[in-house]
This record gives sequence, C-alpha cells and structure tokens, in this order.
Amino acid sequence: MAFPFRLQSGAEPRAIVFDLDETLIACDSTQCWTEWLYETGTVTDPAYRNATRSMVERYRAGTLDIREFLRDMAPALEGLTREALDRLIERFITERILPNVYPEGRALIAEARAAGLHIGIISATAAYLVQPIALRLGVHEAIGIDLATKDGIPTDEVVGTPSFREGKIARLAEWLEKKNGEGYFTEGSSEGALPPVTPADVFFFTDSRNDLPLALHAGGCALVNPDPTIRAEGLKRGWPVLAWKVSDGNPA
Repeated sequence: MAFPFRLQSGAEPRAIVFDLDETLIACDSTQCWTEWLYETGTVTDPAYRNATRSMVERYRAGTLDIREFLRDMAPALEGLTREALDRLIERFITERILPNVYPEGRALIAEARAAGLHIGIISATAAYLVQPIALRLGVHEAIGIDLATKDGIPTDEVVGTPSFREGKIARLAEWLEKKNGEGYFTEGSSEGALPPVTPADVFFFTDSRNDLPLALHAGGCALVNPDPTIRAEGLKRGWPVLAWKVSDGNPA
C-alpha cells in the first residue's frame, strides 16, 4: 500500500514525522494539561494558568522564549511523586487528548504503518507529556523537550537541544543518526543494504510558523489547518494544505 504523500523529489518518503499540537490533536497539549490540572484541583495557583495562556499567544505570534516559559511552569509539579504524576498524565490523556485527536491523523498513522514507513512525533511540548501521548496514538518514536528530573519530577532544566523552532532540525538529525546506527530503518527490509535515512527522506506534517525551519529542511511537507505565516510559505512551495476536523464535526 503506497503512502498518499510524496516527497518534493517525487520519491516515496522513508519516514513520516508529525508535529503534535494542533497537527495530530486539536489543542495545545501544554495548555490543555495546565487547564486540566486546575479543573482537577491538582494545581490552584492561577499564575501557572496565566503563564500557559500567555505562552500560547506568544507561540502563535512567533515570540515565545521556551526556556523562560519552562522556568515559570516547573514549580507547578512540585510536591507530586512520580507515580502520582504518571497516573495524572494517563487520566489526562484519556479525558482530554484522545477526544481531540483528528481522525484524519489517526488514519494517516495507520496508512504510514501499512506502507511500511517509520513514524515519529516531534514536539515543542515537554517529553514527559509527548511520549505517553504518542504511545496512546500507537507511535513509539517521539521527541519532546527533555527536562532534568528531581525525585522523578521534571524541573526547568533543559537537557540537550530543545525541540523548538530550529532545534527541531537538530533533534531530528540526532534521532536519524541514532536510528540509522541501530539499523532501525532497515529492519524487516527485503531490499538488502539501504542507504541511511536523511532529512531529505522525511515527510513532515505541521500547522505552525514555528516549524517552518524543519518544514523547509525536510524532503516534503503538508500543512494541517495552518497559521497564516506557514500557509503563505506553503502555497509558494506547493505544499498540500489539509483541513482536518475533530470527530464531532466542529472545526478545530
């Protein structure tokens, strides 16, 4: 079964990479997480809710300082045990994320898998949320912003390069290098030795101006409900523009 999207070169991609927020899901997972923590009474200080709402505005405007935001938010999880945090995350995913998954996104993940392609998610959300969300979507390779932990709880200390804007290019390169070295992209192949997968072999799905660096770096790109900035660039470059809706039929 052939995957329905081709690289700019006309070749079939060897890996499919999705942004998460507003691409596979009809929400910003960080904002949804913070709001949900308030609704459940886990967090009560309104400063964290205000910081997250401001983050979303600055993210959409392309002016977000991701490290500053992480510093503002880290104290919200203080006092939790790792076991309690994991339980909260699983409940949050069930209650807030899964109802907001685009059916078209689920279908594309299934089509990529049926075509024998490798699938990943790369997000500017913290990895402690991105990775369990990805697993619930059936995606086992996921990149988020890695944070140091204290007693199992994430802190504001970023480990490595944050997967945000140009940082997504660096994190994708790290992932490809690691997986090429492990033989990940040739597992089960009947074609003998294959060349390493490069960014030129990757097809990327996103919605945001903040992902323009990776969109230009990848071998192909499609836009999901894009913001005006990346839509304008995509129209110039002939990128497909997809209008996805949540399952209740309301626009995301």
